[in-house]
Amino acid sequence: MAGSPSLRHWPSAPTLVAKRLVLEPLAADDAAELAPLLDDVGLHEFTGGRPASLDDLRTRFEIKTRGHSADGTERWLNWVVRERKTDAATGVVQATITSSPEGADAAIAWVIATSYQGRGYAKEAAAALVDWLLALDDVRLVAFIHPDHTASSSVAKSVGLRPTPERSDGEVVWVRASTSREVGQPGTPRETAAQNDQAPQTEHSGDESGGKHGA
Repeated sequence: MAGSPSLRHWPSAPTLVAKRLVLEPLAADDAAELAPLLDDVGLHEFTGGRPASLDDLRTRFEIKTRGHSADGTERWLNWVVRERKTDAATGVVQATITSSPEGADAAIAWVIATSYQGRGYAKEAAAALVDWLLALDDVRLVAFIHPDHTASSSVAKSVGLRPTPERSDGEVVWVRASTSREVGQPGTPRETAAQNDQAPQTEHSGDESGGKHGA
């Protein structure tokens, strides 16, 4: 892959196993299973937009599974979140990797379908993703969350992110730096993360925080 040397060593998305969930690398064919789960206007309450059609979702997934932007300046890592017991798809998580002068920045996002919310799946999936990212590199994690999106804020807090005074398109910029880096100004703009699909952070009403948010 052409692009920034600091991104060339980043691996493709591996399978990540958590207590109740398994995060499997996203494939274009996953669109057929995920489209009905994500066809929910409530998931867009805080993020805007509307549910994608099956054809649009498959096209997005085909782009996402390329693993990088055309110019090589972004690394795209995407997973389907499945229950280990049933193998049922419950949502998706993603990380968009870019380089900054201090190292790598990873903009992370999660979406859990409404029918699987209230079980703590977003926190468990986000924790598996964050643990893997932090073990890989001197990375700074970034998330963009609507200020009223209390459940998503709870997920971010659970994996060690903290809100900053920064805003991007009206969303609060949350950051977690590795132990060797300062939190500082996030190097990954909202627009960069949005190019890796437009998957927003979501775990709707009924999760541990009792909050309500959308995707």
